[in-house]
Amino acid sequence: MSRMLRIASLHAPVHVLGPGQRLGLWVQGCARSCPGCIAPEMQPDTGGTLWPVPLLAREIVMHVDELRLDGMTISGGEPLAQSAGLRELVTLVRQTHPELDTLVYTGYSLLDMPATSGMAVFGEPRIFLRVTDWIDTLIDGEYQAGDVTDLALRGSRNQTIHRLTPLGHKRFPSNLDDMPQSGELESFMEPDGIFVAGIPVQTASISSTGKRKGVDHGRTTVSTL
Repeated sequence: MSRMLRIASLHAPVHVLGPGQRLGLWVQGCARSCPGCIAPEMQPDTGGTLWPVPLLAREIVMHVDELRLDGMTISGGEPLAQSAGLRELVTLVRQTHPELDTLVYTGYSLLDMPATSGMAVFGEPRIFLRVTDWIDTLIDGEYQAGDVTDLALRGSRNQTIHRLTPLGHKRFPSNLDDMPQSGELESFMEPDGIFVAGIPVQTASISSTGKRKGVDHGRTTVSTL
């Protein structure tokens, strides 16, 4: 039986969350409950849409082929909470597109770089995951609303870019001057509103409709990133 992934949103092409033209995948569900979370609607593990992994892989491959995408950025929600399904998903997509790089945002902190086995240690709470066979670049650390930054690809200063594979080093060079900066946003239409993707530059506000708009990596009428 295929694994299922709970997905909040999928959009392409996205240009503000990594190099080139990318597919943005936002997972649903996060138990971290970080203070000041600006995507609270992505926290419940009962929201979003359940996708069988093979079906979602076919959907992504279709977008990659049609739009000639360069990479995939996975955010949320907490991607590592669904790491097994995402690892299977990336493996399936790379059967036809091995050149597609994967960037993952996580609220966990990487405690030790992956060993030769590909296993890495994260905290807190402490977890052990195999990462280098599906994550090329990892941006770790909880978003801290009181410590926002204009650093490329990051919403707060505590977040760190980890290049885990040769492809990660190739797509994310040490000089990030050409990478998307804070404040670069894109919007996508969804049935229930507008989804905004990008890196935040200020705290959330209330729109004229009364819906919370703001500053994460992406959410319908709510936030970015």
